[in-house]
Amino acid sequence: MSSTLTDRLPTQADPALAPTPASTRDTALRYQHGFGNEYASEAVPGALPQGRNSPQRAPFDLYPELISGTAFTAPRHTNRRSWLYRRQPSVVSGRYQPYAQPFWTTGADRAMAVPPEPLRWAPIAFDASSAEADFVDGMHTLAANGDAETQVGVAAHMYLATRSMDRRA
Repeated sequence: MSSTLTDRLPTQADPALAPTPASTRDTALRYQHGFGNEYASEAVPGALPQGRNSPQRAPFDLYPELISGTAFTAPRHTNRRSWLYRRQPSVVSGRYQPYAQPFWTTGADRAMAVPPEPLRWAPIAFDASSAEADFVDGMHTLAANGDAETQVGVAAHMYLATRSMDRRA
């Protein structure tokens, strides 16, 4: 019979969770010293894979996820990252439920509510047999936030071009 993570998690009845005197508690702690070093810690012994970060099958059927803490253009030796091993992938978090908080507002368009869920951008709908588009006509705005008049904010665009910008500036 294989052991699962839930079988190994401590419960309230576990004697290891009982309060201990300060002197005993302080000596049981292990500190990780240094700045910029790489560390590993686990809630259950044996939960971290040994010798690799993303095995095909992680211990206790956990899901490995990489969180990068640096820009993708940074040199490899300066990258900061965290490997997390979860019971279920973060994308299985469930549907977003809006919370009404009338006193906390932003400058963004309140009529447009974008859920904080993983999204994919579908390809641009385009019928090549009936239409042509250059760079300008093929531009599609995916997301925008801020105010163009005050030049504050950001936008993301995607384009599709099937012809040259000939005689068009």
